[in-house]
Amino acid sequence: MRLEHFDHRRHASKPFSSGNEVMDQWLRRFAKRSQRDSLTRVFVLVEGADAKVGKLPILGYFALSMASVEVGSLAVTDRERLPRYPVPAVLMTRLAVDNTRQGKGLGRALLVKAATKAVLASEMVAARLFVVDALDDGAARFYENFGFARCPDDPLRLYIGLQRLSDGLK
Repeated sequence: MRLEHFDHRRHASKPFSSGNEVMDQWLRRFAKRSQRDSLTRVFVLVEGADAKVGKLPILGYFALSMASVEVGSLAVTDRERLPRYPVPAVLMTRLAVDNTRQGKGLGRALLVKAATKAVLASEMVAARLFVVDALDDGAARFYENFGFARCPDDPLRLYIGLQRLSDGLK
């Protein structure tokens, strides 16, 4: 398995099915444009040889973007030593795994790959937090298992400090 930048000419998005129509439709209809317009960078997990005959099936994907987070939206204990203006962050806007591969650790693997990219990005462009917007409470609990904290005013938005994330990847 390998991670690649999404390319609609190389990767088969139509057969992708995560069981969540919103995530599936975004990949099929909006990923190409979102990436072209520099709104997100989309990465897909694929396996197999180079697609010389047809497109590679997508096993899972995630999308990253830069963002800023209002300090007041963080837990009180996390506001310490932060300025009173928005804090730079890397936002993971999407993460989904094809239903044929769910329950096999690919969600975790994709999260680790996204976190690694976030840490690398923060070395080039300042970012303090890694933020995710969970689809539902089950997804939020998935992120909490990795140390993410919920924003008090938006329980489906979660965050973790990039330094903590970086330390956890070592």
